[in-house]
Amino acid sequence: MHTLVLTDGGLAGLVAAVIASKRTDPEIRPAVLVPSGLSEPVSRAARVGCERLGLSAIELNAGRTGGGAGETRLLLVAAQTAAQNGCSTLIWGRQLGGDDPVQSIDLIGQSLDRATLISRLISLDLPDSGSLEIELPVIDMTDAQLAELALDLGVPLDTLAWWGSDTEERTRWESALRSVGWHPDSVFA
Repeated sequence: MHTLVLTDGGLAGLVAAVIASKRTDPEIRPAVLVPSGLSEPVSRAARVGCERLGLSAIELNAGRTGGGAGETRLLLVAAQTAAQNGCSTLIWGRQLGGDDPVQSIDLIGQSLDRATLISRLISLDLPDSGSLEIELPVIDMTDAQLAELALDLGVPLDTLAWWGSDTEERTRWESALRSVGWHPDSVFA
């Protein structure tokens, strides 16, 4: 296992998992870290999405993960897990762009800084001058950009926790998906 993916259980995490699986050796499949603090429906959906993609889901116990310090702890534990498993890459499936990435620029910058610093910190302890790269491939995408990428990659949308529910999350993503040409009858199964 050379790549791990850290998911939030949402569309960004599932897109990151597909990205990782498409660019790695088919014999060495990436695994997905599912934080233990996610709600049961989101955690279950993340595991079903991994199963549908043929990827292993690994529970990641990082304690409380809300807010800045919790986010740092989550990423640090994920990076330590990646390093302990001999991975050279951790892909963080995080998206903060929303409708307008400019409004989220400070949060995006903080996430990028956090990833850079933790990557460097973990790399200091790796043998033979090894390194762990933390990538955030969708961090600054708008909802429409992420939706379009999800459609292009064939992400199994029906595995997401909001699928089939009546929530703000579903309304948000259906709107983004429709804006890039998706129709509700075109589910990727």
